Amino acid sequence: MLWRLVSEGYLTRRQLEEFSFGVMLTARGLGYDDKLYRPSPLELQKRTYGYYLKQVENLRKSELVSYGKIDELLLDAFRDDIAFGDESGTGGEIID
Repeated sequence: MLWRLVSEGYLTRRQLEEFSFGVMLTARGLGYDDKLYRPSPLELQKRTYGYYLKQVENLRKSELVSYGKIDELLLDAFRDDIAFGDESGTGGEIID
């Protein structure tokens, strides 16, 4: 959130440093989980969930767009695991 505030011009880099110091320690001290403040695993950093995927599924079911467009929408959402399937079988169907 802080990086977004800096990029939007609401905070300066100096303010970013002030607000960034001791965040995890403070969260733990207040009884909160610090998971939110730790980096996500690299493979999950860019991924779309929820509403967007439901809308793509609705388009697929209604047959309003081609399969190629569905794949394009899924790839735009960083969900190549659904578009092309993955080797573990948990990401979607593998298309021949």
